[in-house]
Amino acid sequence: MSGRARPDHLASGQRELIVDLAERNHSDHGDGLLGLVLSGSAARGMATERSDLDMYVVLTDDAARERRASRSAAVDEIPVALSELEKVPPFGSPGWWFRWSFAWAPTLLDRTGDRIAEAVRRQATLTHDEADSVLVDHDRLDGWINYAYR
Repeated sequence: MSGRARPDHLASGQRELIVDLAERNHSDHGDGLLGLVLSGSAARGMATERSDLDMYVVLTDDAARERRASRSAAVDEIPVALSELEKVPPFGSPGWWFRWSFAWAPTLLDRTGDRIAEAVRRQATLTHDEADSVLVDHDRLDGWINYAYR
């Protein structure tokens, strides 16, 4: 697996899990596997010995249709189609609150010429209009600080 980022703060066992996950997904999906994004506490360097890995498996639309999320004590594997990752739900719309999970999320594998990395960055970033809406229109300083902090 050739990757973009190598989170040095991960334990060797966690890095092995990521390699295994990448190899299994490549075996299952071939060219349908577009990338991997690490999220959650492990991505932010805040994992404990009890933390699992939260991995977004970015797939083509066809490959993503066949997949469901899987969860274990070691890894939560969340499949997402690139086309869905590139859709950024605006503040206040259904699903917008989930965008914070992409803050500090390194793209470990990107076979799309940086489309995944750009989609992750956009998911994690409020536009100026969104920030104004959070702060002014909705009087949500606590929410803005929480979003900015993560």
